Amino acid sequence: ASDEPDISEEEIHLLIKQGTEAGIFQESERAMVSGVFDVGDRSASELMTPRHRVEFLDITNSAETNFQIMASTPHNFYPVCEGDTDHVIGIVATRELWRRHVNGEPTDIREAMEPALFVPEISPIITVIDQMRHQRTAMAIVVDEYGGVEGLVTLNDVLSDVVGEIDDPHATNIKGGVKRDDGSWLLDGVFPAHELRELLHIESLPGESEGRFETVGGFVMDQLGHIPAPAESFVWDDVRYEVMDMDGFRIDKVLVSPPTDTEEPNETDLASAFPTAG
Repeated sequence: ASDEPDISEEEIHLLIKQGTEAGIFQESERAMVSGVFDVGDRSASELMTPRHRVEFLDITNSAETNFQIMASTPHNFYPVCEGDTDHVIGIVATRELWRRHVNGEPTDIREAMEPALFVPEISPIITVIDQMRHQRTAMAIVVDEYGGVEGLVTLNDVLSDVVGEIDDPHATNIKGGVKRDDGSWLLDGVFPAHELRELLHIESLPGESEGRFETVGGFVMDQLGHIPAPAESFVWDDVRYEVMDMDGFRIDKVLVSPPTDTEEPNETDLASAFPTAG
């Protein structure tokens, strides 16, 4: 065994921070190193696209219907189900269907699909990456303890969590949210809580470390203590959260903005409260 002392994660963060301040590292490099450490603490459920936002191809549908889905919502891969989205039977790559089409081969989805990788929602994302590499796939289907499909996670989701979304630097939209002219954000209820913290540049949300929620909608419901109605709101840490829309018992949209019950915030206030994502 080496006599060299172990170095902690905190010490590595400190060294990178000092190196950045000294000009040895760029800020983007520091952020990427932090992202690598952070992703090790994530579970599959934290990075997944939730089931209700996933486009499934159904083997019981006509080929025309499935190809219409692919044309209207283009992706590199699609999960394939049989009659029920809890019954996923494989995944299909768009490039494989295109290859078959170019070569004059049948573009039957059942013949073109590959076996699906299923992972528990509590699986550490590092474990999921290892399983993806072993099975040579870029997508995993996330299931709950009863085997029900919760969503899916892709290697692109992991990459985005490490390096951030690769978008137009002048864009005012992010995945799951839209920045409004007044500086507020209209977020999906399933917008991840850890991304909200990054968006607002805050260290923690009350109840998150205890596992009480993983999304903005969960945070709002946890703070209110009940299933809300549209227009219900609260203020936490000088930021106002308002329920804009409900989908049954699920919070669909949340408006996150500075409080308006005091003086009207000016443009500088909004800019400091909500830095441009990117």
